[in-house]
Amino acid sequence: MRRSVPFLLALLAGLALALPAPAHGPTLDVSYSGVRPKQLVVRVGDTVHVRNRNAAVGDVTLVTEEGEFGVPTLPRGGDFHLTLEKPAEIRFFVKEFPQARGSLLVVEAEE
Repeated sequence: MRRSVPFLLALLAGLALALPAPAHGPTLDVSYSGVRPKQLVVRVGDTVHVRNRNAAVGDVTLVTEEGEFGVPTLPRGGDFHLTLEKPAEIRFFVKEFPQARGSLLVVEAEE
């Protein structure tokens, strides 16, 4: 029994290494200097990877004219995954630096 424990641990470690890393969908990079890309087109059901790319300064909060739209305030270097469930055009800006603007265009998924 004692011999099988190291073998099982080695087997489990090998399986963990063989699993693929989780894939990110389209990426939206946000910082005080801007949003890249300025407009991102995605399909309903896509998950967008939102990243705070500020090098020196802190948090970013994405908001629309109506308020926040589901992305929490991101600390420097932080990220978040946002899944979009219906067609829409979402125009947003960085609350801490309103000149940094962008939009998400969510279109119907192809069948």
